[in-house]
Amino acid sequence: MSDLVNKLFNELKTAVTSVDELKQKMAYLEQQLSAPQVQPSLKRSFNKWVRDIITKAPSGMDEDVDAEGGYFVPAEFKAQVIYTIEQYGIARKVCTVIPFASDNLTIPSVTTSVSIAWPGEGTAPSYTKPVLSNVTMAVKKMMALIPVTNELLADSAINVNSLLLKLIGEAVACEEDRLVLAGNTGAGDAFSGALTDATNIKTMDSGDTTFVKVNSDYLSDMISQTPTKYQAGCKFYLHRTLLNVIRKLKDDEGRYIWQSPSEGAPGTIWGYPYITHEQMPSTSTSSQPGKAFIIFGNLKYVYFGDREKMSIDSTPHYLFSTDEILLRYKERISIKVAEPGGICILKTAAS
Repeated sequence: MSDLVNKLFNELKTAVTSVDELKQKMAYLEQQLSAPQVQPSLKRSFNKWVRDIITKAPSGMDEDVDAEGGYFVPAEFKAQVIYTIEQYGIARKVCTVIPFASDNLTIPSVTTSVSIAWPGEGTAPSYTKPVLSNVTMAVKKMMALIPVTNELLADSAINVNSLLLKLIGEAVACEEDRLVLAGNTGAGDAFSGALTDATNIKTMDSGDTTFVKVNSDYLSDMISQTPTKYQAGCKFYLHRTLLNVIRKLKDDEGRYIWQSPSEGAPGTIWGYPYITHEQMPSTSTSSQPGKAFIIFGNLKYVYFGDREKMSIDSTPHYLFSTDEILLRYKERISIKVAEPGGICILKTAAS
């Protein structure tokens, strides 16, 4: 029996190069593998092979073609995941979302604008032209592999599909937000975010190496050193534990710089709205010399590239011996701080 199964297995390894082909040709081999006399080592080898096909796209696989692995999420599933991402995340709400038609995109950015002259009578003005630079964005892939038991799927007491889609949406929103706010390629992240790439930096005074040393003057300076052309739509972004510190701060006349939300208007710090987010650094950390921890700016100057490749696929084969299926979520995005001078960050002192 093992010789027959091994022969079939080797034939499949040669013939199958995509998830779709795997699904079409698997039934007979799986039936043979379930026989008690089949060697356990062969079953383990089979499991490893299936895992490699599911988690690594073989050479020549075209993800854009449904028949070759690009199983797009049904419209209603995709809508639910997107709704959850937008409900729980801020990245797609506040960034400039750019649809991608390819894996790389170069976008022009204005470095220096045109200048205005006042020539005297009969005198021609000097020529003026904007200075342009390019913002290059490369797409990268985000994935999640989720094993689910068939018993759970069969439980009619809960809507497991909706639960899983909600959990996926929340996790994706959390990761997108983390990258936009605090991503750092130097620490192994796919992209760098505002706290890493912003070049407009307010550094706290010497000795102020902890977040709780933030004061009203530091926050005011963040506003004043942000160019006026960027200030429309600016907000503070900080962790909720920092808000507890800021609520107690006052100006020189003893007035609180924090104003609570009222009559539908958002709460403000120095008159500017704020957003608290769990992905921003919190006061629970100890001394953090040279650490960026608060953002002031308009995150529309962060570009969010969407390759429109959100997909959810499943296979019953990888974990068939434990009666589980494997769900795979995948999307392809790009994140870039396009105008780093338009976003101000507050850093603790170096020492």
